[in-house]
Formats: sequence, C-alpha cells, structure tokens
Amino acid sequence: MDKRFLLAMVLFVLVMALANVIFPTQRPVPPPEETAAASDARPEPSQDTEAPPPAPAVEPDLDQREAPEIRNRLVEAGELEEIPIKGEGYSGRVRRRGGVVTSFVLHGYTDALDRPADLVRDPEVGLLGVTLNTPGGDVDLRDLDFHLETRRMDDGGSEIRLLSEDPSGLSLSKTYRIHPDSLTFGFSLTADGVPNGDGSATYTVDWGNGMPLLEVRPEYDRDGMATVALLGKDIVREGGRKGQFGCGGSGNRDAWETTVHDGMVRWAGVRNKYFVGALIPSAQKEGRVLSERNPGKAMARTSLRFPVDLEGRIREDYRVYLGPMKHEEMAALGVGLERAVDLGMKPIIPVSQLILWSMTNLYKVVPNYGLVILILSVLTKVIFYPLTKKSLDSMKGLQNIKPELEKINQKYKEDAQRRNQETMKLYKTHKINPLGGCLPMLVQMPIFFALYSVLYNVIELRKAPFFLWIDDLSIPDNVGDLFGIPINPLPVIMTGSMILQQRLTPTDPRQAMMATLMPVMFLFFFYNLPSGLVFYWTVNNVVSIIQQIWIKRGDQAETPDKPAQRRDYAVASRR
Repeated sequence: MDKRFLLAMVLFVLVMALANVIFPTQRPVPPPEETAAASDARPEPSQDTEAPPPAPAVEPDLDQREAPEIRNRLVEAGELEEIPIKGEGYSGRVRRRGGVVTSFVLHGYTDALDRPADLVRDPEVGLLGVTLNTPGGDVDLRDLDFHLETRRMDDGGSEIRLLSEDPSGLSLSKTYRIHPDSLTFGFSLTADGVPNGDGSATYTVDWGNGMPLLEVRPEYDRDGMATVALLGKDIVREGGRKGQFGCGGSGNRDAWETTVHDGMVRWAGVRNKYFVGALIPSAQKEGRVLSERNPGKAMARTSLRFPVDLEGRIREDYRVYLGPMKHEEMAALGVGLERAVDLGMKPIIPVSQLILWSMTNLYKVVPNYGLVILILSVLTKVIFYPLTKKSLDSMKGLQNIKPELEKINQKYKEDAQRRNQETMKLYKTHKINPLGGCLPMLVQMPIFFALYSVLYNVIELRKAPFFLWIDDLSIPDNVGDLFGIPINPLPVIMTGSMILQQRLTPTDPRQAMMATLMPVMFLFFFYNLPSGLVFYWTVNNVVSIIQQIWIKRGDQAETPDKPAQRRDYAVASRR
C-alpha cells in the first residue's frame, strides 16, 4: 500500500472523527535504461557462492578438479548461434552458447518508447542460466557451447534441445518446449555424472539480471521491481516499495543486498510493475531461493537452487511463465502465481479480487476502462447510499442538539459522571448515535483500499486511453509543464469537487480549518498518482455531492404549525 495514500486515509478518518465531517470516501518520456549501464556482463555471485579458481593446466579426473572445466565434444562447426522461438503472444531467441533465452518479445505490449516490449533486460546474460555447484567449485554453463537439436512436436509446437557431453563422462541437456497456443513454455534440465562425492552438490537456475524498465514513468517500475516466490503457502517478496526502489533510483550502484529463503518451492521469479517471470517446478520441492537487489540500479534478480542426487544426476521439468500479470490467466495455471499481483493487504485481497473481476467483465461489455471506472464508482455510491444518508442525518442531529449539549456541559462541568449520563440520555431521547457520522465511513474503508490497490497496480489500465487528454489511465494526466512543474488537470478538478462537497457537509465550526485543509492535502497526495485512480475519486466526490443535494432538498422548512419533515429518496420515489 502506497504510504502517501495510507497517510491520507488515516488523516481522512481522523478529521471525520474530530469534526464529524464525511468525505465519501509520481515530463517527457525518458528512454528506457540502457542494458549495459544497468547490469554487469554476467550475474554477480551470491554471498554464499565462492568464485571458481582458475582452471588447472592439466586435466585430471573430473572428481579431482578444483574447478571442473566442461568441454562439449558434440559441438559441430557451422551450428546456429541462436534459434528463434514463437508461441502464443510472443517471439524470442535461444542462444546455443549457454542455452539461455536472449530475447522474449510480447506481442501487443510496448515499452516506454512504444517499441515491442522485450522482457529480457540483459541479452548478454540471458534468462534461465544454469550453474553446477560442485564440491570442487562452481561451473557456469553460460560458458559452454551446446550442440543444438530441434524437432517439431505433435501439437504443432517445437522442441529445442541443447546437448553437452564431456570426455570425463559428464553429460548435460537443456530442453525448451514451445507450445503454439500457450504463453507458458516447458524447460527441462537433465545431467549425469555431476561430481557429488560428499553429497553436497547443487544446481542453480537464475533469472539473469531481472526484468527491464518498460514504463513511461520509470519510478512506477522501480516501485514494482522485486523478486517474488511462493514457498509452501507463503508469498515472499523482496524489493519494490519494501526495498525502497521507488526513491528515484538513488543509492550506491554497486551495493547489492542478498536474502536467502529455504522451503518448499512452488515457483519463484522476478517482476516489475506489470510483468513477471516465474520458474515453476513440476511439483513443489525443497530448495533455496536467493534474492539479490540493487536499489541504485533498480535491479532485482533471483535464482533457485536445488540438490543433485547422490548418483550425480539431475532430472527436472519446469514450466516457465514470462508475461503480463493478468490475474485470471495466472490463476489458471493452478500454482498460485496470481499472488504475484499486488492487490493490497491480506484482509482486503478478496475484495480486490472481486473488484478486479467486476472490472474485467464490465470491460467485455463496455470496452473502455475509463467508463468501467465510472460505472464502478457510481455503483459503489448507490450501494452505500443508506450509510451515506445515515451519516449525514447523524451529523445534522448532533448539530441540532448542540445548544442542549452546551447547557449540560456547563451545568455539570464539575461532575463528569453526571455529565456523561445526561449526555447519553440526550442522545437516546433524540435517537442519535454520536459515532454515526464516522462508522458508515469506516465500514466503507476496505472497499476504498481495495479500489486503490486495483486501480494502482493492475495491468489492465496500462496505456488504456479514456477520452480527451486522458490517454493512459495508469499514469498522471499530464498535459505539459509550467516552469518545470507538471500540469495535471484531473487532481485539480478532484480538489474542486472536494471543496464543493465540503460546503454541503455539516461541519463543526471549531474544526472548520482542518476541514478546509483536507482538499489541499488530497491535492498533494493525489497529484502524481495514476489518472484512473484520481478519476475514480473525482467521480466518487461528484456522486456524493449529488446525493447530498438530493437529501437536503427533501428537508422541508420548520414552521410554528408544522415540525420539520424529511422527504428522502424512498418517499420521493413513491410520489
């Protein structure tokens, strides 16, 4: 949850409690960060990994080497250096040297410069590199030239098999299975003859240098840049706002932070604001997830480490998801990958899921997310109209008995117990709940927090146009700059609606100054938030104003012959 928004909500509720006031309810496009400046030529070793010493001049038996050197005797002259891959919604390349993915371009998605979005941040390092962690040292298979074999599969897809066979008896293979109708693809790793005399050998699969910066607002990507994994039932996230990546990319560009998590791995990977890459074992298995973060470079990368069996063999099949964080599509994988989407604090996630489901299904009927937000805002206010009316009635009732309360306070100022008794008696006589002005708002707060989480985080709003100057609901509605200050009209309109709403809301004069400052505070908090979120809040205010006017017009003036009466919506609708 964004700290500015959370602070705004806390102040919001505090002012309502004190004043009995109800208010229903981060320039020009920069080029994406260059790959060479954002990363080293290859991943830096984790803190618990020793760098391999130089290879010996003579080649002893494999089990006796301090640092095994693998030589592939299957490589033939003239083999392709890279082979193209193509699946449902993407195309890419796999490099023979190292057997890594060097490009993965999503069809239908673009980067900050409207070029096709490539989810490989550093092609030199690539994705899905493998390292053998043997008792004698580590062997990075990115240095190995594999022999390449391809074949067409029965389902119309393709299989890319990369083979290596060392003279000492060590054999390796990495296999990619590309399916024509799926964004996920298969990845298998097999090995025989891995040195494992003491049973401590492991192998590591890594995500290279993590996800690229793809957004028009790089600070948004820094907010989402993180490693993420599901260990057993627990989601583990390192980086993003938690790692303070959102502070303009400041920090020591050589300062890496490493965190290790052990457990039953269901999946693990990397993400940015809207996209995720995840390695999914065929069955959850005991392993280690190593998370490395560099806030100065806005980088987060991760690797998975699993044991090699005592015979020195590896047999493992994985699925790989590399694509947009669409909740419904990831949920269909059945491994809990949808939990990578940030839908807020745990108690409100079910509400956020319901709102997201409503949005995506409304979009099928009304193919404009701006109109979808409008409809959701109006529906929310209609559903909570009884609470809004009750809140306004309670505040007005408190104002009506204010003279009597002052008399009680004056009369029993030396007797607190009696004063409280008389005050409660007065409330009971007039059927007033002193907390009635705040409680309805507190009931609605989970909805507001859930709406915030959805509108701020989901990919559905990424580059989604609305109308006029609002051409991307996932970023502020900037129309230019004035003396270096961005001009965002929508937050100003929202502030104006809050001021008008305040004038229509019963307010204790003693708290008038705080109530007056609230719109200014909200202008500051909301000014650089996504326009979709600001639009929702603006519509919420406008509908609240309409409801308050409707409620007020039902009040008939009090005369000596006839007491004041209220003609509310339900009564008016029957006439």
